[in-house]
Amino acid sequence: MVQASKYAKSLISSEMIELFDHRGWIKIDLGLDSFFVRSVFDDMQQARKSAISNNYPARRVYYDHLLNFNLAAIELPYNTRICPQSVMEFFKVARIGSLVCHLMGWESTVNTLARLFTMGDYNYRGSWHRDYQINDKEALAGHSSRSRRSVQAGIFFDHQEGFRILKKEYDRFGPHSIFDPCDNGQLERDISSIRLPVALDASLYDVISASPGTLILFDPYIYHQGSCNGSRLDFHLRFENVMAEKQLSRNSSQDFYVLPHLSSDFDISDLKSVGIPMSPRQNLLRRLANTTNYYLPIFNFAHYLKSRRKISALPRAITADSFSNTVFQAR
Repeated sequence: MVQASKYAKSLISSEMIELFDHRGWIKIDLGLDSFFVRSVFDDMQQARKSAISNNYPARRVYYDHLLNFNLAAIELPYNTRICPQSVMEFFKVARIGSLVCHLMGWESTVNTLARLFTMGDYNYRGSWHRDYQINDKEALAGHSSRSRRSVQAGIFFDHQEGFRILKKEYDRFGPHSIFDPCDNGQLERDISSIRLPVALDASLYDVISASPGTLILFDPYIYHQGSCNGSRLDFHLRFENVMAEKQLSRNSSQDFYVLPHLSSDFDISDLKSVGIPMSPRQNLLRRLANTTNYYLPIFNFAHYLKSRRKISALPRAITADSFSNTVFQAR
């Protein structure tokens, strides 16, 4: 980590660190050769095809379609059974661990979650959520993103736009929060109980766009939403400050520790012991429903009708995203 400090400082200035602390996210151009990034993208596309054709078990499926297996994500993406050599070469030159440690002020870091999103050419919008619940002690720590115990990263290999992150001033404990500080998280639970994603007023959040070879680092405690119009191929990673009591591993091309199941030689026949999903293809009726709804959103409309009382009780700046996950999804 110390050897890479000059490299990290060249990509993340003190002004960017301050911006991250205040805003909760920054975007970094890794400065890599565009032909190299494109070659990694092409190899990852082949890995996606291989995961489908060879039935790679560590995977996620969200919205499968009738005639096209819409593989949502590959878990354990560093595993030698699926990971192209060029991806490990990318990690070697990008030195993501050095950048994370420089931003957060850590001595070393461990990668605790690694997922490669691989969605096909369909519009997607997930639910608004945060990856950790904020308790009063953490809120009173000054609402500082650098004080968090973890940070999340998105690494992009193609042009992508749509990821949304709530502006801190409107998040919980912010000066203009859309959340009642006394509701004990009830609004978030109400939003999660609606079968459709919700749409927030566009003035409340930032929309992040990324070009190939871009790294996004963001505070996972902030309310955010995965969203894209079209296909996506990007890494979704979580990093934490190293805790001595954890059993850690290391992949030779990466400048960060990993949990043992994220090591490249992990035996993927032992997925259940580490809680990694093995999502099968969705059944024929579900796939038919997904495809029908994508082009004719009748199920979205039905979900709206069933949830209309909950939706009408939401604050004025929040409503149902009735055309989410369809061909009519707004950007």
